[in-house]
Amino acid sequence: MEKINYKYFVPTIGSLIVILGIIKEYIYYSLFEHDILKYIDISEVFLLFAKDLSMILFSLILLGLIFFFLSNNKQEDIVVFKKNWDLSLKERFLFFVKDSFYLNFLLLNLFGIRELNFIYKFRNEWEINHFIILYIIIYLFRFIYDEIIRHYTLGHNKKLPIFHDTMIHFSFLLYFLIIGKTYIDYREIIDNKTKNQISFQIENKIIKSDKTFLFIGQTKNYIFFHDKIKKVNSIYKISDIKNLKE
Repeated sequence: MEKINYKYFVPTIGSLIVILGIIKEYIYYSLFEHDILKYIDISEVFLLFAKDLSMILFSLILLGLIFFFLSNNKQEDIVVFKKNWDLSLKERFLFFVKDSFYLNFLLLNLFGIRELNFIYKFRNEWEINHFIILYIIIYLFRFIYDEIIRHYTLGHNKKLPIFHDTMIHFSFLLYFLIIGKTYIDYREIIDNKTKNQISFQIENKIIKSDKTFLFIGQTKNYIFFHDKIKKVNSIYKISDIKNLKE
């Protein structure tokens, strides 16, 4: 069995975390129509993203174990590994759909996307559509990945190196965990499920968050609000405010 050279993981994963941190913050603030890239420094991305890492890494370990034990891409003999690859593309896809239905279902339900999980909410067509879309995306990713493995193995008569295989799965799982966590954070703010309240004074005026004027986050230099009724945003420079209370 091929050994993993772990020295390649640290810089790769470190860079990946920074990139995913930027993606996470961008998606989250874009849901409120804030262009966060104008107000954030690369140096603070990791700190903003750090609060999500423990949850994401814990979920990632669980999902990684599932992939390791249940995925079709195990370290079996090349001959066995090729047994369904002589089928047509359509036949391979249908076989894959049937063979991996329960694994994909389990993966989606473990992503922590409780707002899209039919166990928790199955009453809104918009939510059902998002559940179906995510399910299809998981299928497509895993099928495309299997096709890449097929072509690589047939061409080189060996399996994809463990490092590349691991990083592909790692990136894929992190991507979906980020989307799920970002959507949950957004819904908790919109539905007033968070206790994040803030008030401060600026130019002799008191600014205070409430159930309609939502405090959605802050960076090193700015504080962001969203008016749920008027659908407008407000941004304040931290250097201009006084008596900040959280």
